[in-house]
Amino acid sequence: MALVCVPGHGARAAIGFVQVQGGEGFNVASVAATFNSNVTSGNIIGIGVIWGSTSLTLNNVTATCVTGNFTLLDNPTTHSNNITRAAQGYGVISKSGSCTVTANFSGSSTAGVGISVHEVSGVNTSTPLDGHAMNVQALVAVGSIFTSGNITTSQSKDYMMGTGFDAAGNGTNFILLPGAGFTLRKTADLGRSATEDKIQSSAGSIAATFTNNGSFAMDGTTGIMAFEPASGLQVSSRSDTLSDSRPSATSNHTFAFTVNNSIVGSSASNSSTLTLIFDPAFQLPVGMDCGDIDAATSVQFGFNYPACKATATAWGFSATGSVITLVPPSGTGVYVPTSTQVTINIGSNATVGQQGSHWITNPSSSGIYTISVGGTFGGSGNMLVSINSGVTVQATVAESLALTVSSVAAVNCTADDGASVTAIGTTSTTIPFGNVSLNTFYIGC
Repeated sequence: MALVCVPGHGARAAIGFVQVQGGEGFNVASVAATFNSNVTSGNIIGIGVIWGSTSLTLNNVTATCVTGNFTLLDNPTTHSNNITRAAQGYGVISKSGSCTVTANFSGSSTAGVGISVHEVSGVNTSTPLDGHAMNVQALVAVGSIFTSGNITTSQSKDYMMGTGFDAAGNGTNFILLPGAGFTLRKTADLGRSATEDKIQSSAGSIAATFTNNGSFAMDGTTGIMAFEPASGLQVSSRSDTLSDSRPSATSNHTFAFTVNNSIVGSSASNSSTLTLIFDPAFQLPVGMDCGDIDAATSVQFGFNYPACKATATAWGFSATGSVITLVPPSGTGVYVPTSTQVTINIGSNATVGQQGSHWITNPSSSGIYTISVGGTFGGSGNMLVSINSGVTVQATVAESLALTVSSVAAVNCTADDGASVTAIGTTSTTIPFGNVSLNTFYIGC
């Protein structure tokens, strides 16, 4: 069976807030939050975690939509009141769909624990972080400011996630207002922390701040994380066609996409590479080489088989882990112009020069998986591939009968037994028999 991946089209999703959720518990060894809506592969999740036993540590944070553990920051930050600890961090979403994020501690807390999570789109997933900080403050007066302390960013249009943690268990009295230019995304009544965000218009110094809007002075811990926007232009008209979409099956892949940044030679100062990044659930075979791939625009890419290293006239190829990389020839010219469609065949459908003999193995579980186009040429984009078990299709086709004849002039219109037969016509090429009864002969002339 064959499957055509249905990708998104058009410009890259702008960096920004998608959704928020929180979770909390008491006397537990873990705390979780489940997003209300499905998450999207290629987005990131920012987290803030607080726990009420300073003898415990945050071992890790995992998610059903993220491969591996989250990157943890400022872990642990112990408040001066010696009541709570906090940490923050992020993970890159590897699988679209429902998602639960879980923080796991070194033991059961003797007090409350909480987690707050943001889904964020349009982040540079290769190097997401552009700065972070966390700060503790004691007895901040009503109307006064909780602050994370300043960080200095290097990119414009960074996404700022600020978290204000209830460091002394004030509960519903821990009421915060967002900082100037920030949007309050979640109050502290779920997750034991409030969250806010903003897009920083230009690089420079910035802090996450909250105003104490409660009824008395309170302890607080405040964190900030800055996430870089994805760079470059998104490749457009992206698709991937699989020859077999069943779980664990080996399959040919046919990629097609249009680059909106040129790809130049590997000796140029702005040298380019082109990558295909597979979800880790796909298995690239040992022994795959440039004989298993065809690539072309209106001109076929020539690969240096069997060495598969780029030369002055040939493209290079490598397959490492979950990433296939194409390296242009070692000149300085433009090998793929802007707004050019690229087609790549991987598997036995690669027939130029060599016959492909290695296939990529599909994930073992049904679901939606992401394959990304990227590389140093500055473009990128995701393709969503559906892996599904085979299905049986049945169809009922209505019976019909059609009869067409060629007109012949009736010279001697008699039946075989000599009976007279009425001529039907000499010009029409169809005979209007009407409803035909079973086991009845019709004679025409």
